[in-house]
Amino acid sequence: MKIALIGCGLIAASHAGAIRAIDGVELAAVCDMNPEAAGRIAKEYGCAPYRDAAAMLAEAKPDAAVICVPTYVHGQYAKLCAERNVHILCEKPLERTAEACRALIDSVKAAGVVKLAHSYRHQESAQSQRTGRPDLRPGRGPEPG
Repeated sequence: MKIALIGCGLIAASHAGAIRAIDGVELAAVCDMNPEAAGRIAKEYGCAPYRDAAAMLAEAKPDAAVICVPTYVHGQYAKLCAERNVHILCEKPLERTAEACRALIDSVKAAGVVKLAHSYRHQESAQSQRTGRPDLRPGRGPEPG
């Protein structure tokens, strides 16, 4: 499976490292409007850097893309991926409004993309799965019996 990163800011290295750690998964390409940022991640993880997401998707032909750009452009890049039948993992929040989220989900469904995922790593349920124990901070975990 080939995966591409769209956006090479602070969170991109975490995603790139996670991708590299999965057997049978390759970080095929990275894209950022800042060529230095794309070049840095590409060099560290041994993949192709791009400045243009459409060109990257056309040339690298990833199966999936991780969208790590500012929220206000999540929809733009998700639609670009969906139009090319590229599955999507989008950093949170998915969009700025519920209406924009619904529109994005509808456009992804219309394109026939099977998966549009969203990161939940900071939610209580994800934290307890990761650590194996519930979050017991006041107001976070189960109420005492």
